[in-house]
Amino acid sequence: MSEKQKSQEIIPKEITQLLEHRATLGNWLAKLDELSGTVRPEVYDRVRGDYEERLRSQEKELTAHRSEMETALEEHKTRVTVLESDRDERAAELEEAQLRFAVGEFKEAEFRKHKSAHEERLTALDAELKSDQ
Repeated sequence: MSEKQKSQEIIPKEITQLLEHRATLGNWLAKLDELSGTVRPEVYDRVRGDYEERLRSQEKELTAHRSEMETALEEHKTRVTVLESDRDERAAELEEAQLRFAVGEFKEAEFRKHKSAHEERLTALDAELKSDQ
């Protein structure tokens, strides 16, 4: 999964679009500055004023979404923490099964059953964590 796809899962589409539009306006302003001496000052000022106003508008909209973005980020962090905790718990359970098998408490068939179940879950958790990182 690409970084853009990951961020779209965390950040709502509307906010992503606002961020992309803000970046576009920033690029336009930079290019405009490069071209400042090639047009009349009043044309340059009018276009620059337009872009700056649009940028202020984007910033205002993004500020309105700030708590939404913070909530989405916190939810993502919580999900990762839960997955990491679950993974750690499963790894410890696998270790315990290996130890019980090593001391002779578990027979081979019982151990394989425990091992298979834990390894399956660990693989699934690793995949979820990788996709969420």
